[in-house]
Amino acid sequence: MALIMIAACEYEGWFYDEPEKSPDIEHIAVKNLKAEIITRAEATIELWEDTYEFGLYMKKAGHALTIGGAVFTDAANVQMIVIDNDIISSTGQLYYPMEGNVDLIAYYPYTASVVGDFTIPINIAEQANGLPVEVLYSNNIVNQAATTSQVTLEFNYVLAKIELTVTNEVNSKLSESDFAAMTVTVEGLCTQANMQLANGTLSDISPKQSVMLHRKSSNATSATFEMLALPSSEEITFLFNVGNEVYRYETTAVYESAKLYRYQFELNFLDKSIDDVYLLTEYFWCEDNNWDNAGGYMFEYDEQNRIKKMTRISWGEVAYVYTPTYNNVGDMVSVYIEDFRNLEYNRTLTFIKNGNLITYTDRIWEENIELNEEGLPISCFGSDDSGIRYFYWQDGNMTHYYSEEYNDNNELSISSANFKYDDKKNPMTYCKTPKWYLAFFIGDGLMFANKNNIIDSGEGVNLIYTYNEAGFPVSAEEEGGMSSSIFKYEQR
Repeated sequence: MALIMIAACEYEGWFYDEPEKSPDIEHIAVKNLKAEIITRAEATIELWEDTYEFGLYMKKAGHALTIGGAVFTDAANVQMIVIDNDIISSTGQLYYPMEGNVDLIAYYPYTASVVGDFTIPINIAEQANGLPVEVLYSNNIVNQAATTSQVTLEFNYVLAKIELTVTNEVNSKLSESDFAAMTVTVEGLCTQANMQLANGTLSDISPKQSVMLHRKSSNATSATFEMLALPSSEEITFLFNVGNEVYRYETTAVYESAKLYRYQFELNFLDKSIDDVYLLTEYFWCEDNNWDNAGGYMFEYDEQNRIKKMTRISWGEVAYVYTPTYNNVGDMVSVYIEDFRNLEYNRTLTFIKNGNLITYTDRIWEENIELNEEGLPISCFGSDDSGIRYFYWQDGNMTHYYSEEYNDNNELSISSANFKYDDKKNPMTYCKTPKWYLAFFIGDGLMFANKNNIIDSGEGVNLIYTYNEAGFPVSAEEEGGMSSSIFKYEQR
């Protein structure tokens, strides 16, 4: 941890006129502060710069952060300046109140334009030419009595940090100049937020956009990149552009404040990116090649490759139209359902996300979906104790399903199945709609939430696919059966 003493310092121009002191009351100056950075987990010590400025608030102990109430007027957003290890204020000496204890809140970097709701704007969209300024926060000093003893402000990092190293593939023809020109971009992370000074949390997180990482160093066989990230749990894609080739890596990023995340990539283990993104627009199936009575789905997408409209076809006719709504961090919050068979049943499904639990309601019916760290469902259960379903995943595919459900006569029914997959791309590979929605509301057997395509559903049904040149299925036939499926795509 990096330490800097805030020195005792006389300075012309007090925060407020020092009252006349009676023999029994001493007005105590804040002269023995210390500022300390709590190091990121697994990171080397990161020091304060020689000259820096942070903001400081002093408020009544235990009270909310409000001007004219808890915050002392002359100790509101005080600019504290460090010069050659000496710390002074921009206005003058700061004093403890003559009565009562205080809480101290501090943040870095200092800004004079703190808005009325005590928030600090954060924007980390531009990083290619260097990392943004770190954001630090301290609120560890609570119920502090006036003292001449040392008081230490502990600053914690608000952002996560990513360090990423890419190494050469075997027998590669890439040169030192190729790595020096290499770029890495991440897609799917939010870049703006407001930090709440009351507690250091972030709000108003938006929007998702591409961020080019800062290239820290490179040599003949590798390049190292770095970036700062808002705390998040998102599906993201890294794009590596080197030697006229683009490689990609998709993952679910779970980033926490004050933590360092290190990635090591070898180019030969990354997928080469195709020129276009494939988005599934039509999925239909039929029996005995009777396509006039086919069932299926048609999809439309927004600019972020999320489903914006889904049409369900049954027996060759439109049965339902689904229109999702997303919030500013990409979570699906509702779906409006138009029922073309009975317009009186038009309705809205609402989704509430609480940590790793999704709760959705349909009229008076409610169900819960529990997610793993990759955003994939691991269990599903209703509010009426009618049963529970479990889902088991490996390498992005659901390998096993198990359920215990009760019928109207309170009789328990148990079912399970094992699944096998091909090594090709799932039709929804590039769709950015949350995986849990793809799993439960489209198709059968959670087919569209998987990384690959089901070839054995564990029920004696095997599927045989044909694929396009990009590795996506364009048709499927049941082995020895009468069912057929087709897939159509849009390229972006």
